[in-house]
Amino acid sequence: MKNSIIISCMVGLLCLAQQSVGAEENGAEHDALRALRDRAEQAINAGDMVALRGCLAKEFTFVTSEQTVLTDMPGVEAYWDGMFKNEKSPVTAMKSTFTADILTTFMAPNIGYCRGTSRDVYTLRNKRKVAVQNRWTTVLIKEDGAWKISTAHIGINFLDNPVLKAREMSWIGKLGVALKLRKMPGEVKE
Repeated sequence: MKNSIIISCMVGLLCLAQQSVGAEENGAEHDALRALRDRAEQAINAGDMVALRGCLAKEFTFVTSEQTVLTDMPGVEAYWDGMFKNEKSPVTAMKSTFTADILTTFMAPNIGYCRGTSRDVYTLRNKRKVAVQNRWTTVLIKEDGAWKISTAHIGINFLDNPVLKAREMSWIGKLGVALKLRKMPGEVKE
């Protein structure tokens, strides 16, 4: 579960501004960044690593919420496969929705940063679905005329999240969850 939270956080970092354009001179850039967000979200939700690669800079770094550093596509693919294709993983699928807190701030014409949240819904091996809120920060660069993700850092509130709440449940509460008499922490119907 912890690893699946991380990949969804990565996705959150890939997402960019959804708000209306504030500065007209950067309107086209913000539109391009929104398109990048949409492509990255679709790629992650589909598990399409080829499409995801098209969203990333030639050199990139992802720091996951458990502090795993990913710097190449073979590493990203192995990470993804370990979360969703490994029989021992408690997670079988994920769907993320990304929201930016701010419009991308441009530090130079070809460099910007953005931050926001993602709501990630994980399908567990037992078919239950759990929602997790994450925060992300990303650095974007314009490479060969197109915006790409250069750096992404993901975070989860380690004091308030469904995984921690499930671990803190009493054995009676855990039994109730196992017997489907009560919901898991963070459980949703989607």
